[in-house]
Amino acid sequence: MPLTTVSQIMTRTGVTSQTANYTLTLSDANTIMQVTSSAAVTVTIPTDASLDLAVGTQILIAQMGTGVVTVAAATPATTSVNGRNGTKTSGQYSVISILKVAANSWLVGGDTSLN
Repeated sequence: MPLTTVSQIMTRTGVTSQTANYTLTLSDANTIMQVTSSAAVTVTIPTDASLDLAVGTQILIAQMGTGVVTVAAATPATTSVNGRNGTKTSGQYSVISILKVAANSWLVGGDTSLN
């Protein structure tokens, strides 16, 4: 059955709220994360050795506050986090997506910024 309303999507995927720097956990897989901080926040992706989320896992991150959200690897030498236009939200109410495409490899897309 296709999802037809925002409430159905939120019910199916789950919505979490963060207000400070945060490291992903298993329960974040395929959720919508709302970040409601006025200060900059970093969402950290652990290595597969610490947290082995399935390839295909997607997490939507919505910057609801004025603080920019940055996606970063806990261990950059092991885990790659790449975004064509950056790995930060572009401003309040922007939404970015992180997608695991291979072991220790993530893509960032959406309303992103380099700064």
